[in-house]
Amino acid sequence: MNYSKGADGQRSKRKDPFPGIVTVLFLAVFLVLGACSEAVELTPEQKALFGAWNITKEISRDYGKEDQPAILSLLSPSIRADGHVAADLSALFVRLDHVRLHLTADSGVEDDRLGTMLLRSHWVLSGMVVGAKPGQGGGYLKAGECRLLVSIPKPGQHAILLSITGDDFLRVQIVSGQKAG
Repeated sequence: MNYSKGADGQRSKRKDPFPGIVTVLFLAVFLVLGACSEAVELTPEQKALFGAWNITKEISRDYGKEDQPAILSLLSPSIRADGHVAADLSALFVRLDHVRLHLTADSGVEDDRLGTMLLRSHWVLSGMVVGAKPGQGGGYLKAGECRLLVSIPKPGQHAILLSITGDDFLRVQIVSGQKAG
């Protein structure tokens, strides 16, 4: 043990930093060894559930790219058959620049019998109105909550959005000259 004299002349015990350093190093080695454990391959069922959950990321990515065909490919035939969806997407991408859709699934319930997953989701759509002049409030922002019924994909396929209930990000309409709202 190390002792030192204080200002009052009394001897006091001085802490040695060495045991603290050893403890930190021991914990670091333990964490590194634990993190290097062998990765386990997901089962086909787990991959299918992950694919159904991941549709929100795919849709968000395609909105960011303003890729209407990719968005339509993620929709069920019944949604694609609704001509308003394609028209609203076209109008959205014509009237807005830098479109971003943040679509996030908060929770999900699997229905194994029907091969579907119901995702409770919320979304925020933003963009810049085409032709807006700087400083004139050309930003656009809309938000909503919805439930997405998604097919659980079979091996080699991708999930498909079967229906949307609640606020529908596919049907956002923007009229010329519209600003945030």
